[in-house]
Amino acid sequence: MQKTFLITFLLFSFFASTIVFSEEQSSCPPCRKKSLPSCECLTVPFYNLECDFGQQISIDFLYWFAKENGLSYATRIIAAPRIVGGGTRPVSDKDFYFDADFDPGFRLGMGYHTPNDHWDIDATWTYFHNKVKASKRVSPHFGEGLPTVEGQETLVNYWNDGSLLTTTMYDSIKTRWDLNFNLIDLSLGRKFWVSKKTTLTPFVALRGSWTRIRFFLKGLRDVVDPEEGLIFSINNKTNLFNHYWGVGFVAGANSSWHFVRNFSIFGSADFSLLWGKFSFTRKNRFSDTSPLLSTFDISNHTFGMQPILDLALGFRWESNLGRRCHIALDTGWEYHFWINHVKRKTFHRFGVESAGVVLVDVPILDFIQNDLVLSGLVARLRLDF
Repeated sequence: MQKTFLITFLLFSFFASTIVFSEEQSSCPPCRKKSLPSCECLTVPFYNLECDFGQQISIDFLYWFAKENGLSYATRIIAAPRIVGGGTRPVSDKDFYFDADFDPGFRLGMGYHTPNDHWDIDATWTYFHNKVKASKRVSPHFGEGLPTVEGQETLVNYWNDGSLLTTTMYDSIKTRWDLNFNLIDLSLGRKFWVSKKTTLTPFVALRGSWTRIRFFLKGLRDVVDPEEGLIFSINNKTNLFNHYWGVGFVAGANSSWHFVRNFSIFGSADFSLLWGKFSFTRKNRFSDTSPLLSTFDISNHTFGMQPILDLALGFRWESNLGRRCHIALDTGWEYHFWINHVKRKTFHRFGVESAGVVLVDVPILDFIQNDLVLSGLVARLRLDF
């Protein structure tokens, strides 16, 4: 229902704006030589191919990766010797993070260059899906608690129910991180020639977005006794879901520098603020060799502001195709930085140790906010007619 409302609202705004701006006829004199209809007459054009033609369509091929900053799926704990008093103590040795993995996506666009002061109205839809997998394994150690023999290792997962001591330590952890990303923009801008070779296009836009992130972990551990062998196995599955939808405003500018005929370097930057709903759900399923032992679920919903920074840089080739069509081919790199987009609750353990004995061991419920980064290559085909 929320997605349908966003799409309907933005498409209605696009067509309504097109009708309003089309009512005034252009007073632009005809272009010279290879010119096409609807040329810019209020700013001085440098190349004939920079005339604007009326309608435009575009399709972008995206080859991006997505990354959640600061997201660790496992921590390795190793038994290290004590400097004073002998024996060993557990030490956090290393945190493990996801590697970047590229996946394809697309962006579809349509627009209209109005005869009313030569404003451009554009609507775009961006879709991207990214999936990353990872796993880590260590050698099993004896006993149910932390490793006590020097050099022994275990893996800790802080994303499950920290109130169960044995559930946080594993011999192996498998994990997967998925992102579904949708973004719709309806923008209004105007191009100015600030020099004979440089254009600047400031713009404002309405923006709607909805995203879904799934973070899945599976921890396995065999509890082994040196004399009796395998005692029991631990299996813990944790699913963390983040859903978001929001609407808001964008302000930014596009620029291009024509360093040689038909070729240019382009760049863009914009900043947006969206008001929307952040939803988080966490589901734990813990079991050993006996039937299901424990389940633990958390659900949280908040409303708030989502700040977004977008940057792009690349090269463009463009030319006329006859007298009624214009083509442009872009290739570049984009950055999209969603500040504090992923909001989760998790347990961190708090302990006070004395003479090797844990006196206090309490699970603390923490609220964590991570940034979402999307980045990668973009190849664009645009036709004006």
